[in-house]
Amino acid sequence: MNPYDAVGLVGVITYLTPFVLVQMKKMEPNELSYSLLNLCGSSCFLISLTNDFNLSAAIANTIWVCFSLLGIFRFFRDRTREKQLQVS
Repeated sequence: MNPYDAVGLVGVITYLTPFVLVQMKKMEPNELSYSLLNLCGSSCFLISLTNDFNLSAAIANTIWVCFSLLGIFRFFRDRTREKQLQVS
């Protein structure tokens, strides 16, 4: 197995793990760890595609990265709003 395949496998495991944990009710989709794991997983998968490119996988994982970043942004935005409400 070459390093790109290894990184790709780590990516698949990393972004499937939060999905499984949500299904098992061990994680909530609005948790920061959910979005971070998805971001790491899809990023690893994109890195693996630099060795053996696949357009549809690249598009899907680029979109996955964008949604993960959106989730991270919303997590911090909501946390900031909650803190502001507690101060008021």
